[in-house]
Amino acid sequence: MAIIIPSEALRVARALLNLTRSDLAEGAELAEKTIQRAEAGLPTARASERLQAFYEQRGISFTGSVDLATGAITGAGARWRSPTVLPPDGNEGDNFKTESFGVHFRAARAWLDKSQRFVAGETALTQKTIIALEQAGDHANSDFRRLREYYEGKGIEFLSWGDTSRNVYYGVGVRRKQMTAID
Repeated sequence: MAIIIPSEALRVARALLNLTRSDLAEGAELAEKTIQRAEAGLPTARASERLQAFYEQRGISFTGSVDLATGAITGAGARWRSPTVLPPDGNEGDNFKTESFGVHFRAARAWLDKSQRFVAGETALTQKTIIALEQAGDHANSDFRRLREYYEGKGIEFLSWGDTSRNVYYGVGVRRKQMTAID
């Protein structure tokens, strides 16, 4: 069974790499229209396979579990590939993308497929604040909490683990929050 990467996870992967659709089309050797359709939920198996290979070659891994009976995917998302242990052994850490911000707000917004202006209106934050938070720039802790709570309220789970004493995070990304029996 061919697994089609969910459109939300494809948008998250592109946001993690900070690519435009045009840049992605060139790099993945696909038509921009094909990428637009895949990110809108209308991918072909060929496009999904090519995009998955492109992203994985650049250090992105996709998350999720597939129900083999139905093909339904739960916990779908994308993140930077992370080491198996922290801190990474020897020079292993050089093989992984790290970020100094353990939360990736641009990827969360990509999951929702919303503009910065839309999110600003929903959160009562300014668009300038949304931009600063997406770029890990200067921000107030209250703005950070408000934006994080907004995305978590929309069912997004932030992924990362790292060495907070050095401010280095591995495996940064987002996925659809997995529901538990308690939820």
